[in-house]
Order: sequence, then C-alpha cells, then structure tokens
Amino acid sequence: MSLLGRAKVNVFRAVSSSTSSQQQETEISRAVGAVGRLSAGIRWRLAKVSPWLVLALGLSATWLVQRVALGAAYEAQQESFSSQAREIILRIEQRLAAYRQILYGARGLFAASERVGRDEFREYVSGLSLNRAYPGVQGVGFALVVTPSEKDAHVAEIRREGFPDYTLRPAGKRELYTSIIYLEPFADRNLRAFGYDMYSDPVRRQAMERSRDLDEAAISAKVTLVQEDRTRVQAGFLMYVPVYRKGRSHASKADRRANIVGWTYSPFRMGDLMLGVLGQHPDDLELQIFDGGQISPETRLFDSGERQTTPEALDALYRNRQLIDVFGHAWTIIITSNARFEANLDTRLVRAIQLAGVLTSVLLSLLVWQLANSRVQLHRVLALADELRTSEERWQFALEGAGEGVWDWNLQTGEATYSRRWKELWGFADTEIGNTADEWIHRVHPDDLAGVNAALQRHLDGEKSDASVEFRMLCKDGSWRWTLGRGRVVSRDAQGQPLRLVGTNADITERKLHDEELKRSHAELEQFNYAIAHDMRQPLRMISSYLQLLEMNLAEQLDDEQRQSFDFAIDGAKRLDRMLLALLDFSRIGRLGEVAAIASRSLVDEALRQLAPTIASATAQLRIEGEWPIIVVRHDQIVRLLQNLIDNAVKFRTPGRQIEVVIAGLTVGNDWCLSVADNGVGIRPDQLGRLFQMFQRLHSRTHYEGTGIGLALCRKIVENHGGRIWAESAGEGLGSRFFANLPFAVVDPAQPVDF
Repeated sequence: MSLLGRAKVNVFRAVSSSTSSQQQETEISRAVGAVGRLSAGIRWRLAKVSPWLVLALGLSATWLVQRVALGAAYEAQQESFSSQAREIILRIEQRLAAYRQILYGARGLFAASERVGRDEFREYVSGLSLNRAYPGVQGVGFALVVTPSEKDAHVAEIRREGFPDYTLRPAGKRELYTSIIYLEPFADRNLRAFGYDMYSDPVRRQAMERSRDLDEAAISAKVTLVQEDRTRVQAGFLMYVPVYRKGRSHASKADRRANIVGWTYSPFRMGDLMLGVLGQHPDDLELQIFDGGQISPETRLFDSGERQTTPEALDALYRNRQLIDVFGHAWTIIITSNARFEANLDTRLVRAIQLAGVLTSVLLSLLVWQLANSRVQLHRVLALADELRTSEERWQFALEGAGEGVWDWNLQTGEATYSRRWKELWGFADTEIGNTADEWIHRVHPDDLAGVNAALQRHLDGEKSDASVEFRMLCKDGSWRWTLGRGRVVSRDAQGQPLRLVGTNADITERKLHDEELKRSHAELEQFNYAIAHDMRQPLRMISSYLQLLEMNLAEQLDDEQRQSFDFAIDGAKRLDRMLLALLDFSRIGRLGEVAAIASRSLVDEALRQLAPTIASATAQLRIEGEWPIIVVRHDQIVRLLQNLIDNAVKFRTPGRQIEVVIAGLTVGNDWCLSVADNGVGIRPDQLGRLFQMFQRLHSRTHYEGTGIGLALCRKIVENHGGRIWAESAGEGLGSRFFANLPFAVVDPAQPVDF
C-alpha cells in the first residue's frame, strides 16, 4: 500500500473510533492554539537574537583569520631578518678570510726573497691598495724574532737605517724579544707601533704562539692597540701568520719553534673594520660582537647601536645569536631588530581581511535578520492558514509574498494545495498543477524517494513534528533541481494521528553545486600541492648534480672563496630538496594509510629501530614507561610522529650534557596520551605557540639542521586522528616535553575490531 493510502487508512480509523464531544474538540483546539502562540513567541525571540549572533560569529571569524594573516606577516618579517643576519655574518667571515690571504701573501714575499728590505716591503703593501680594496685594516706589518744575544746588534742596525731613537719597547730583560720593524702605511697611528714587542703582552703572545705552533693564521683576544691615542679609543685585535727560516723545515712543532723568524700581522680597530665590512650599516638592525662566549661589557668588541648595553637588556622582537670560529678563536655575534625594522611589518593583508570581514559580517547579519523575519512571517502565515482553512483565497493570498514554495496536504482527503511560488520553482504556471499530493511525489527523483518517504513516515508515526530533507525535483523542462523540503504537522486528532501537513520547498541547487565545486577545488588544490612538491624535486636534483659535476671539473681552477660559493649553492639545493620531500609527506597525511588496531608499544619500538644510528651516535639515554594499550590508528603516521618527536629530543641537545629522553604513555578513559620529554635546550614560553606552524624555526640552521616542517607534520598527523598536540617547557636550557593526545583510540584487546 502506498504511503498516501496508509495515511488515509490511519486517519479514517482514528476518525471512526473517535467519541469526543464538540466541547472536547473545542478544548483541544484551544490547547493547540496556545502551543502555537508559544512557539510563535519563541520564534520571534530567535529572530531578534539570530542577526546579533551571526554578527558576533562573523566578527570572531574575522579576528581569527586576521590573526592567522598577522602570524604569516610576522613569519615573513622573521625570514627577512634571518636573511639579513646571515648576510652580515657571511660578510664578516669572508672579509676576515681575505685579510688572512693578504698576510699569507706577505709571508710568500719573505719566502721568495733572500732578504726583504724596508723599501721592498713598502712597495709590496702599497701594491695591495689597502684603503681602496680592503677598507677597515690598519695596515700590514712584520714582527721580527730577536734573541737576547741579538738585541744590541739589532737595535744598532735599525738606528743605522735612519731611526736614531729606535729601541725595543717595553724595556726590560726577557727570554725572547720581538719587534715590529715593518708596518705599512708607516705614518700617523702606525708610527706608535714601531719597535713594540708584542710578545711581551700575554694576550698577543698567546695568539702568536698558537699561530707559530699550528702553522696557520690566528687572531688575538680583545686588546687596545698601541696605535690608540686615548681619543675615540676602539676595541681591537691582531691577526698573525708565522714566517719560518727560508729553506728550513717546519713540518713538526719542534721544527716550527726552532725555525721561527717572525710574523706577518695586521692590527684591526673593530669600529673601522666593521665600517669597511658593512659599509653604511642598515639602521633597522643592531649588531654586537663579543670576544669569546661570555657576554659582558668587558668582552664587547663592537656595538652598532648608540646605547652600550648587553643583549639581555634589549627588548627586541627578533634576535640572532651565533658563536663563530675565527681562525681558532671564538666570537659571539648578536644581531637584533629595532623599532624601525619591526615597524615595517606588512599588514596590508591584515587590514584588508579586517575590512572585508567586518563588512561581510554586517551584511550577513542583515541578511539573517531579513530571513529570520521572513521565517517568522511564514510561520505566522501558516498559523493564519490553519485558522482560515475555510477561505482558500485568503490563505493563498497570505502566502503569496513568501520566498519559498508552500504546500498544504490534507491527509483525510488526499488533497494538496500549492502556492504560486511553489509552482514557479519547477517552471509551471498556476493552472498547470493539480490539487493532489501525487503532483509532487511522482516528481521526486527515484534515488531520493526513499529519503522523502522516511521523513514523511516519521511524521505519521508521531516521532517528531518537524522534518527537513534534501532531494531532487523534476522540472517542466525535464531538468532536475535540488530542493530543501520542510514539513510540520499542524493538526492531529484525539489519538494523536496527523490530519494535516504544511510545509515549504526552497531551491538549493546553486548551493549544492557550490558545495560540490568547493569539494572538487579542495581535492584539486591538494593534488596540485602534491604535484608541485613532487615534480620540482627532479629538476632540483639535476641542478645539484650538475653543480657538483661542475665543481669537480673546475677543482684545480677554483680558489677558496669560489669553492665556498659552490658549497653554499649545493647545500641550498639539498636543503630545498629535503624541504620538498617534507612537503610531500605533509600533503599525504590524511590520504594514505589504513586504520587498524595496533599495539602502541610496537609503534615505539619500530620508531626507535629506525632512529638507532642517530641515538647511538649521540649516546642518548632513553627510558620508556607508562601504559601502552592497543590503539586504532594509521600505523605509518604514528611511527612518523614518534620518529619526529624522539629525533627532536635527541637533536636539540645542550652541549656538554648527557642526553636523556623519556617516552611515556597514559590512558585516561577512552583517551591515550603520548609524551616525549628531554633535558635539551628548552623553549622560551613566548615561543611555544609558534612550534607547530609551517616553516617555523626557533634556531639557526648552522646549529640545528631541519626543514621547519617536522612539528607541523606532527600536528597534522595528530589532528587527522582527531587528537591534539602541544608542548611545555620551563625555559631555555631546562628541557621540554611534547604531548600528543589521541581521543577514543583505546580498544579492548579481547574484542575483535571490524574495519
């Protein structure tokens, strides 16, 4: 029997068995009317509140989106800062390497000549054009080794050269003397250094001995140069290259000490040097250089800022601190942003999002206000139609202004009435649709008919008074359009059987098409990201291979600086390839891997097996504790999650400290929480929120390798399992602990799991 037939039989039985009096009918009608008035009041209050709720939600969403955009702007500014900082450090290292080559060239002059005279040395240095080609260097000189037995003869010889006041300074008896006999340009400040015994100063002597014993360039710790005249005094240092007796061996340390003749050297004033290295320093970054690893006013070599303050006192948004090796001596370089740099944050997108979000929120709230009021009006019209059901013209006239198509179905007679708008939705004129329920039931798409019947049956069974269902309707021109159908029982008999259904139909075809297009766009975008990352790796590997081949072919023709440039290019290609590989992994999350019930401890063991070489080389101590239940997860993804967290715990170690890592599991109800704790470098509390963002790095690549994607990949894996990931740390140097919570993952191992 059809649904309509069943409804008619049920209604007929209910009416035949009813013995209610007219008075009872009146009381029931009054009760129904009271309920209707109460519902109308609730709808009216909702209509008043809904626009404000939509406005609040829209503004909240705008705030969230602009926060994301602001975070992206800060990331871009961080990358700009890091790039400038890397360039500054590279320029310092390259310039010092160039000065070292100058001193090796001067050593070559002594090796090629039987005796290098003052004029010959002056001519050599003059040919270097120091002021033009190497701004910042004070000069190039030669310090001669003088034994106590040679001292008097040496002084007499220099005086015969036209320097009657020459003597070795400082005065006093020593086991070994040195004397600055050549220093070009031999004028102004450099005249004060003539005859100075640098070996008498412990700081200078330490660098000279290291240079002599290792047969390589060495620099001294922080000194005040003898060239200073007590006005505008700058911190300084000296660079030495040893010169050995011509034709004598200097293969061993004993040979080098026995055959040392002197040192070619250059004195440097840090202020002048950095002006030559950096030129006009950018006014949006602050540069500080400290001698060694200790940060204090006593070890400060250079400060580009007007204020002389330690880095800890600077409230900078961006900071780069790096310990570099300068020919066996350590410098600490600290580069920070200042207010001018931080004020250049690009917030154009943020402002555009704010403006668009506010306008959209206001427009949506107005639209909801209009729709809500229309809905209230519609319900009022439906209530009026129930009261005026004897007047067809008045009922149809009242519904004419409604935006949706309206229908009224009398279950006793099977008659149905349709508004003019309802007929227009499917392309029919007012006279082309009859007054039976079959007029719309037989136009429902066959694939959707079961859902429509189920919704109607729920009405007839009394399960609920309202229902909505999406289905396709056949139009007059033969096309199918999607509609959202809503219905409501407006009249029941004494036994609760429905007598009349009233409902609406709205055309939602455009919305359905938009939803499908959106899903397809998301899938295409994901595929596009995957293809870009995948297809770019092949040409990138080809570039890296050709660079290495070119470097090998030109090996004999390249100097150190050119070879270093090749190394930088090849390393950059390799790092980009690793980043693309990480992006491929990131794009695959959620698309690959079958869900299965797995013993959680086996996942930890597999991750540790794959990390065994890394753990062994770091001599890390690992401890596993806690609860390890059977969980329902994607096997490869959770192993990857564990690998990343454990590898980070081992990698971000504190130098000189034994690495300790604790891997723990804990079950709470139907949640399982994994944690990985370490005693490594730790994390500043204000940086915890940036950990799981794409391409976010808290340390420079020179200290810790990585792509900046690993923790973002962990976050996606955990969220793909419906979980949450976070980190905790008491601060720098105090270790850190990462948590991954997987909800509803625990299963009873005694029960089979059906996938």
